[in-house]
Amino acid sequence: MVNNARVLVIRAFVLLLVCAFAFVALSARASAAFDVLTARAVYDKSFDLENFFLKVNLRAGEFAEREIVVRGEAGEHLTARVVGLPGVSVSERAFSVGSSGEKLLKVRFNSSTLEPGVYVGSVVVSDGKEEKSVPVIFELETKDLFFDVTLEIPSEYVEIEPGERVVANVKVFDLTGFKGTGALGPTSVRLQYVLRSISGKVVSAESESVVVDRKTQFSKSLAVPNFTDEGDYVLSAVVRYRSSVGVASRVVSVRKRQALSAQPVHVPQGIVYALVSAFVFVLVVLFAFYAFFLRERRKLIAEIERHNELELKRQRELLLAQRKLAIKKGASTKEVDREIERKLTKVREEHKRRLEMAKKARARREIEEMKRKIEEWKKKGYNTLALELKLKALNKKEMERLMEEWKGKGYKNKSS
Repeated sequence: MVNNARVLVIRAFVLLLVCAFAFVALSARASAAFDVLTARAVYDKSFDLENFFLKVNLRAGEFAEREIVVRGEAGEHLTARVVGLPGVSVSERAFSVGSSGEKLLKVRFNSSTLEPGVYVGSVVVSDGKEEKSVPVIFELETKDLFFDVTLEIPSEYVEIEPGERVVANVKVFDLTGFKGTGALGPTSVRLQYVLRSISGKVVSAESESVVVDRKTQFSKSLAVPNFTDEGDYVLSAVVRYRSSVGVASRVVSVRKRQALSAQPVHVPQGIVYALVSAFVFVLVVLFAFYAFFLRERRKLIAEIERHNELELKRQRELLLAQRKLAIKKGASTKEVDREIERKLTKVREEHKRRLEMAKKARARREIEEMKRKIEEWKKKGYNTLALELKLKALNKKEMERLMEEWKGKGYKNKSS
């Protein structure tokens, strides 16, 4: 019966664990679904800009037009403005989202009144409560271009920390050789490097002269001040030779790196509750499971103690019955009592040995071994003749008659 109970408890424990993990999985899915619905609700209530940034390269006197895709609720009223970009305008300062949930906002670039160089700013769209922006890089070169420049940022310098240096691979080309007039040969040109924020604020700048013979390339590093705020920045290079101005630019990010362990990790609240609930649930089940087996082990020890107590009582009664017959036969009362005490001492020692065996088995968690021993002792009882419980004053036949009277009390009557 104990085995059946144990099997049932194990099955129940496994079932509860499965239910706990299923609960966590369902809670996670429900939380994810809730997050999606919440995100959709937020999206439904807020407009969005599809473009990450705009970059335009023009020659002096040229015009260009680009589009920003605005998404939102049909009929939603929005406004747009340009920040920090001379020569740049939007087609509509106030507009409504179309029935398709989309609006194409045109951004116009006019270089007619501008000096060559790199201009950085943004187009800001607002619904009156929230503003979103698209960074814009406007590169303007002279119409007659003798030298041009390119910038490449190695991957390890695309994101840097304040106080570090941003490194770029710079290439300067002599374009006169492609115009059929022949290259200028070794020529000194002026290079200017500027690091600007998206708002157009200059945080670092350097300039130098470089000799170019058809083409030259080198690495250039520019300091990023310690006080630089986190965000995206534009590194630009401008090459000047007489009236010729060529430009290039790249985007870099300034971020304060944090140790992995210190970085906050967003976990949906529903998943946190599910994991905590499942953890507590499993702890409770494990505690109950442990308490059950601890109780079972203690119960087995108590059962052995009760069995020993009952057996000692019966042995004492059997010895007292023998004492009565022995005294009737004229045996010395004192000698009989001493013999009885010696035999009871042997019984107590045997009981003590059994209990020690059971406690060792319990310490080793050998529950099945304990059960087997208890059943063995119960079935065996005490073979009174084998254990020499017969008093010396009685003969074999007298002992057999006495044992017959005790038949059914848990003893086996075997002759030696």
